[in-house]
Amino acid sequence: MAYLRVVSIGCLYLFDFLCFLPIAMSDQTETDRHALLCFKSQLSGPTVVLASWSNASLEHCNWHGVTCSMRVPRRVIAIDLPSEGIIGPISPCIANITSLTRLQLSNNSFHGGIPSELGLLNQLRNLNLSRNSLEGNIPSELSSCSQLQILDLQSNSLQGEIPPSLSQCVHLERIFLANNKLQGRIPSAFGDLPKLRVLFLANNRLSGDIPPSLGSSLTLTYVNLGNNALTGGNCLDGSIPESLGHIPTLEELNLNLNNFSGAVPPSLFNMSSLTSLVAANNSLTGRLPLDIGYTLPNIEGLILSANKFKGSIPTSLLNLTHLQMLYLADNKLTGIMPSFGSLTNLEDLDVAYNMLEAGDWGFISSLSNCTRLTKLMLDGNNLQGNLPSSVGNLSSDLQRLWLTNNKISGPIPQEIGNLKSLTELYMDYNQLSEKIPLTIGNLRKLGKLSFARNRLSGQIPDDIGKLVQLNNLNLDWNNLSGSIPVSIGYCTQLEILNLAHNSLDGTIPETIFKISSLSIVLDLSYNYLSGSISDEVGNLVSLNKLIISYNRLSGDIPSTLSQCVVLEYLEMQSNFFVGSIPQTFVNMVGIKVMDISHNNLSGEIPQFLTLLHSLQVLNLSFNNFDGAVPTSGIFANASVVSIEGNDYLCTKTPMRALSNSIHEVVDPTMLQDDVSVADVMERCVIPLVKIGLSCSMALPRERPEMGQVSNMILRIKHAASNMSVK
Repeated sequence: MAYLRVVSIGCLYLFDFLCFLPIAMSDQTETDRHALLCFKSQLSGPTVVLASWSNASLEHCNWHGVTCSMRVPRRVIAIDLPSEGIIGPISPCIANITSLTRLQLSNNSFHGGIPSELGLLNQLRNLNLSRNSLEGNIPSELSSCSQLQILDLQSNSLQGEIPPSLSQCVHLERIFLANNKLQGRIPSAFGDLPKLRVLFLANNRLSGDIPPSLGSSLTLTYVNLGNNALTGGNCLDGSIPESLGHIPTLEELNLNLNNFSGAVPPSLFNMSSLTSLVAANNSLTGRLPLDIGYTLPNIEGLILSANKFKGSIPTSLLNLTHLQMLYLADNKLTGIMPSFGSLTNLEDLDVAYNMLEAGDWGFISSLSNCTRLTKLMLDGNNLQGNLPSSVGNLSSDLQRLWLTNNKISGPIPQEIGNLKSLTELYMDYNQLSEKIPLTIGNLRKLGKLSFARNRLSGQIPDDIGKLVQLNNLNLDWNNLSGSIPVSIGYCTQLEILNLAHNSLDGTIPETIFKISSLSIVLDLSYNYLSGSISDEVGNLVSLNKLIISYNRLSGDIPSTLSQCVVLEYLEMQSNFFVGSIPQTFVNMVGIKVMDISHNNLSGEIPQFLTLLHSLQVLNLSFNNFDGAVPTSGIFANASVVSIEGNDYLCTKTPMRALSNSIHEVVDPTMLQDDVSVADVMERCVIPLVKIGLSCSMALPRERPEMGQVSNMILRIKHAASNMSVK
């Protein structure tokens, strides 16, 4: 009987369990459903995204972005809503979905803080809230997510310190906290995470040292601590910790843009697993190891720019056959450029701003073997002599060739036209001579071209007009002559056109004024350009600076200039413009600097100039303006307005008339009996006449600057005051 009683009681309990199990399971799924609706209730964005999330739809497992388990009860295990344009806060309601293993909300517009309630999700393995607008601290409660493997909070506005308690998530494999505003130190316990493979903390405000404990990791493959304020563990020299070189699995290490100084620990240059080493923009010193080409056999990217390395480039580098990027710019490297031809995988070579020499330029010929080369930066070195024609044999994929600020002389090789993939060609600040080769017209992909600050002569070739993708053209400070090619008008993407300081003549082609893309500067100053300015200048509606000073331009100032509504700098001084200031200039509300001095302008100074509130500097000097000078607006500050040299101007404040007495007008020393007429003539009158003649020269460029005139007059006055001997 007792046995039957036990069996019957057991059956009763089983019956109760089976009866209530569906109810419990139903409660769990209903909780998930209500949590999803609660989460949605505070969100906005494209209606179609969460349209399926509705009370009318009882089967929430079919809602957009929701994944449920296959087994009953069908609990929500994942929410995937990346890049959906969703706006709003992350509701704590989400923590009620206790079975959640993945929460993927990246690349939306979630704002506010990260709910601390997320720490209740003890099944969560992947938390991705990256690329949103989240603020506040990283909740320490996340350390309760004991199954967490991926934590991705990068590209938000998170502040405060990284919670050390995150190290309790012993299953963490990837930590992405880059591009925030995090402060404080890197938790030393991160080095104890047994499965950690990726640590991405770049672009924050972290300070202090790199925890030496990171060096004990046996799993790290990627460490990026770039662009922080890390100073290194040794307070004496702030060097990179030697322990980093002991991570046997490390493949990529980025310490860019920190405050490290001293020598790089030898262990770092002995990591055979390393494929990328980035330590640019620090204050590292010493020499590159002579055997670096043997101790880093798998390196693909070696980026050590902007440090203080000295000595020559080790020739062992030529053994790094996997090398794709070599950046050694802005150091103190010396010696002759090595022949890099053995680096057949090389794509980027940047050794700019060192003290390297060209030798016989053989390195250029050897680089022709680097058929994948796309960037060659040699600017700011001590390269001398003629650029060899073998430059035309460089990679057909070469996009950037920078040779600025060297001592390269001779002609530009015609073979430069073979580099048809070039988008940037900088050869300014050298000693190049002769003509611009016609083959320059072959470089149809060029966006930036600068031959400025050389000794080039001859005409600007018409073939320049074939470079229809140009946005920057700088040919200033050369000896170029002839007229400006009309064909430049075909360069309809130009933003910068600088032809200043040459010997160009003729009129300014109307086609230039039709390049509506000109937005940064049009500088044609210091040439011999003549004729009037076309009304087409009004097409330059995006232009910021117009500089046409020191030419022989004439005629009226076009009223259409006022259509250049973005114009901030207008420099037209030292020409032969006539007429009055156009009334339409009242519309130039953004103008900051206007210099129309040293012309033949006339009429009254318009009152509307007082209404140009952005105007900071106004030079109207040495024209023929007459009438009253305005007193308000910019004219209230005499230090930023120049009106001298306009003989017929007057102020609204009546000036005392000059005395009729010669004794009150002339310098008294001129009337002393002991001063000879010859002395006065020699030391005062004749120098004054010379000044007057020099200021009357036909060409503006031949007239002295006002500062020079002022100094000469002061010297004459000083001489006059010292005359006392007959």
